[in-house]
Amino acid sequence: MNENPKLTIRISVEGEIYPVAYEIDAGVEAFISFLKFFRDCREVSSRYKPVVLPHNNGHQRIRTEDILYLESDGSYCTIYFCSGKSIFVAVAMGTLTDDLCEQGIVRCHKRYAVNIHAVDYVGGNYLVLRDGKQLDMGGTFKDKIVSCFNYRGTRSLKYR
Repeated sequence: MNENPKLTIRISVEGEIYPVAYEIDAGVEAFISFLKFFRDCREVSSRYKPVVLPHNNGHQRIRTEDILYLESDGSYCTIYFCSGKSIFVAVAMGTLTDDLCEQGIVRCHKRYAVNIHAVDYVGGNYLVLRDGKQLDMGGTFKDKIVSCFNYRGTRSLKYR
C-alpha cells in the first residue's frame, strides 16, 4: 500500500476566452496548502478583470470578447464591436493593446488592433474579419499575428 497517495487536482474556469486549467500531482498536505493559497489569493489576473474605459462624461465597461477591432486616431481610439456599434474613447491604441493583449486583442498595423478570435482569414498583408471587414496588416506585426494561430495541413510554411 502506498503511504503517500498522490492527488491529481484540476481546477478550470469555463466561459472565458482562454480557459484556464491548473493541474498538479500532490499529497494531501500540499493539497490543503494549495487550497489555502487559492482562497487567500487577492489578486485577479488581468485576463479576468473587467475593462472600464472613459466614455462621454463617465466610464463604460466593455466585454473584450465583443470587440471586433480597434482603430487608432492619434491619442484616441475607436472600438468597433461585433454588434456593429462603436465607441470613441480618449485612450491611445498602445495603452489599450498593452492592457488587452492577454484577452486576445493584438496589434496588426500601426493604425489597427484586432480581436484574434474575430479573424477569419489571414492574407499576405491583410486580415479578413468575421463581418467581412478587411484590415491592413503591417509587416512588423505579421509574425505576431501568425504566431497566434495553429497552422495545420500539408501546405508549406513558406507561404505564410
